[in-house]
Amino acid sequence: MEKNNLSKYLFGISAFIIVFFLSSYTNKLKIEKEHIKESDFSIDKEELNKLTDQTKSDLEINDTELLEEIGQESTETNNNFSNINKSIIVNSIKIAKQVDTDPNSNTYREPINAFKTITTLDQNIIKDIDYYPSFCIWTSINTENMQLNIINESSEDALLNINPTKLSMIVTCNETEVSKFNFNINAKTPRWREWIEIDLTQFEPESIIGSWNIKIINNKNNYILEDRSFSFDKIWEIDELRQTAEIID
Repeated sequence: MEKNNLSKYLFGISAFIIVFFLSSYTNKLKIEKEHIKESDFSIDKEELNKLTDQTKSDLEINDTELLEEIGQESTETNNNFSNINKSIIVNSIKIAKQVDTDPNSNTYREPINAFKTITTLDQNIIKDIDYYPSFCIWTSINTENMQLNIINESSEDALLNINPTKLSMIVTCNETEVSKFNFNINAKTPRWREWIEIDLTQFEPESIIGSWNIKIINNKNNYILEDRSFSFDKIWEIDELRQTAEIID
């Protein structure tokens, strides 16, 4: 009887020890598993931070490079426009009663009879004219350093295509546009000459008295190559007033 009780006692102790070890082992596995998960998460978080920092760095580098490229392109464009404008120089602008239009004349395309040069840069100096019933605005332009944009085609039958520079001469009277003359420059020369004639009989006498302005503009970039002013002042004769009135009527 005592032997049976002892056996039961030993069995109970053994069972308790087994359950204790199983419980301890299970808790250990659970702790290690949670530690692994936390460790993995920590690694993933660190890697994510690294990737995020690297992405930000790459974006900053790309943005910087993009801004530098845009700045370089802008600078190159401005430099190109600046070079184009500097290669065209307005030698002079003259207001003449007439311009010699005879191609066989020694003074062909030169102002004759009377003219005044209005190339002063001093805004306080204004030239006065009284040419009537018309006058010519005559300009001399230096294009020796101008690029004519010659394009070489790759084919055997290649042709040289010249893209002329397009300029405009805009004339205003008392801030009202009177005339606009467009012309092309397709040659390098120290004296490229063009002119326009302003017919004053188409205006009332009072409207042409005052400030006149002439602008020479490069149409490629609307750059003003030259900007000059003069004034028209005249003592009218009765015949001139009568003639003007008849034309207006």
